Amino acid sequence: MLEDGVDTFEVVLRGYDRHAVDQVVITVQAALRNGAGPLVPEAIRQLTEARFTVRLRGYNKRQVDDYLIKAEAELRKGQSA
Repeated sequence: MLEDGVDTFEVVLRGYDRHAVDQVVITVQAALRNGAGPLVPEAIRQLTEARFTVRLRGYNKRQVDDYLIKAEAELRKGQSA
C-alpha cells in the first residue's frame, strides 16, 4: 500500500495548493484502506479530474504527481481484482 502522502510531500516555494492536495489524498487513502468498496470509484474520479493551483509554499509538484499516478494504478488494480 502507498504511504500516507499528506505528511510526506515536501513544501516548496511554488507548489500545489496544500489544502486541495490534502483533500484528494485523504479520499485516496480512505479508498485504499477500504479495498474495493464504494470509495474507489470516487477516488479514481478525483484523481483523474484533479487540477491543482500553484501557490507559494505548496507541495512539491513532482512528488504529488508521482504519488497520484501510483495511487490511481493501485486503486485500478484493486478494482479489477
